[in-house]
Amino acid sequence: MTRFKAAYVSGTYRTGPAQFDSASLPVERRPVLFTAAPVPVTYAAPDPERLTAPAQPEDDALAETVLDVIVSRLEGQGQPAHQVWLPPLDEAPSMDELLPPLAPTRERGLQSADYARPGGLVVPLGLIDKPFEQRRDILYRDFSGAAGHMLVVGGPQSGKSTLMRTLVTGFALTHTPAEVQFYGLDFGGGGMSAIADLPHVGGVASRLDPEKVRRTIAEVSGVLARREEYFRAKNIDSIGTYRRQRAAGQHADQGWGDVFLIIDGWGNFKAEYDMLEGVVTDIAGRGLGYGVHVVITASRNMEVRASLKDQLLNRLELRLGDTMDSEFDRKVAANVPVGVPGRGQLPEKLHFMGAQPRIDKGHDPDTMTDATTELVRAVSAAWSGPPAPRVRLLPRKLRADELPKGFEYPQHGIAIGIDETNLEPVFVDFETDPFFVIFGESESGKTSLIRLIVKQIIERYGPDEAKIVVGDYRRSLLGVIPDSHLLEYAPIASALELHANALNGLMERRAPKPDITPQQLRDRSWWTGPQFFVIIDDYELVSTSSGNPLAVLTENLPFARDVGMRFIIARNSAGASRSMFETFMQRVKELGAQGMVLSGDPGEGDVFGGVRPGPCRPAAVSSSPASAACR
Repeated sequence: MTRFKAAYVSGTYRTGPAQFDSASLPVERRPVLFTAAPVPVTYAAPDPERLTAPAQPEDDALAETVLDVIVSRLEGQGQPAHQVWLPPLDEAPSMDELLPPLAPTRERGLQSADYARPGGLVVPLGLIDKPFEQRRDILYRDFSGAAGHMLVVGGPQSGKSTLMRTLVTGFALTHTPAEVQFYGLDFGGGGMSAIADLPHVGGVASRLDPEKVRRTIAEVSGVLARREEYFRAKNIDSIGTYRRQRAAGQHADQGWGDVFLIIDGWGNFKAEYDMLEGVVTDIAGRGLGYGVHVVITASRNMEVRASLKDQLLNRLELRLGDTMDSEFDRKVAANVPVGVPGRGQLPEKLHFMGAQPRIDKGHDPDTMTDATTELVRAVSAAWSGPPAPRVRLLPRKLRADELPKGFEYPQHGIAIGIDETNLEPVFVDFETDPFFVIFGESESGKTSLIRLIVKQIIERYGPDEAKIVVGDYRRSLLGVIPDSHLLEYAPIASALELHANALNGLMERRAPKPDITPQQLRDRSWWTGPQFFVIIDDYELVSTSSGNPLAVLTENLPFARDVGMRFIIARNSAGASRSMFETFMQRVKELGAQGMVLSGDPGEGDVFGGVRPGPCRPAAVSSSPASAACR
């Protein structure tokens, strides 16, 4: 047993009136006889002012303790101890804090010279918190392999749109517009418009521009189709080979590198454009092999179908509205703090913090929009090469004489417009498909489209090759068809019924006889005379409860192609779904009629061929004024 006495350090520190700093007093030095005995130290007379003790607080509770004094004198002395816990991960870093120093160059624009790796698709997105290793690493994501598609899931105001901007700006600071191109659909909070002016961005479409949304999907799908054909023609075995060859200067005629389709707000997109969901799924299924990537944000994992989700192997989870929806770890998801946008977890069950799209070393979320604008301006000013190819849109006005003439492509038929997939002419071939149906609401351009078709028919066939029979109760086609091609014009029901009976008799006379030969069937040479085009405008006025003058033709409709009869029918889309059960129209549909759906009320449902009408610009077609395309 050893006796000891512990020091008491929690009491109030007191200096006392007689205490003074002996080290600061003068020492009297004189020679003395050296012995083994202790030598006393004699101090000079102290200054009375030095003996004045510092004032003590009247309340001992407010006075410093002995421990406080000791700690204050030890602060800043020696090497600091290792910090076990890092500061809270609640401040988003800026992009310039994740990358080596940025500097503009003539070849690559504003980029980090130490980071540039041509042909790679690695991009920084934020910081990873590794508490057991007591450090934080930069969050990198590699889009060059099987994880080339990304899915980001997060609840409202969790930072999904900001993370998309970080993704795009991260690529903009590490890749050139010749290496990566981005096409965005903004169905979130409109945040992607802040990066629309980057040279790497080919276009950003919002939910308020349905035509641009469809064209963006069609543009990316077209890139995939053309690249698939290009790989086959050039014997390119993989996208990795294509990237290496392109980085070495080959394939200069190709305007696209790795193409990214970003859909911010998958749930809203799917609700409004469900017909395009299959196209996106197809792009995700075939795209990685040809350098086409899909990046999607969603509020819940259940919003994305399994067929698409299985393709999106690169996944991140932000703060979820319901932590039970987490597919990584529900306990980790519950620990993601509320009100910290950009904070989430990785598949490795580690927390991360997404970076802000800025390069000013700032962290204030209130100034992020202005900082992103400055980043876009700096990147655009430093790049002198061509930007990413823009999304091509259908022209606002298309002159009818800009289309191929009716006689220019007899093997394809007659041109009636241009499609939004490849922006190439759309043809209708009445030689193989004798039925053409047009649906649209009032003032949507049905009659104008008929005028264009008539113009093309007249250019394609001579007066002895084609005759036109018109049923037009409103007389909107009066004077449109020249007398050289006009056979009959029926403005009332009785006249149309008379002509329908005559046409039915003609079809019966032209029907194949029992002695017809196989060669005559192939050449359709057992009858002579012109083809007959039956044009009906405002079919809803023709087919009424009192009867339909065209009903007599129903039995002979299957033989229309063989006997030279063609039908062009325009109907109002209101009530069109019910009209499809009418005998004549139902038979036309069963025979595989072609069709076009113009502007109309989506509430009518699928009016024709699984297509639901929607808002479109009117189709105004004539031979000299400009004409507007629709769907």
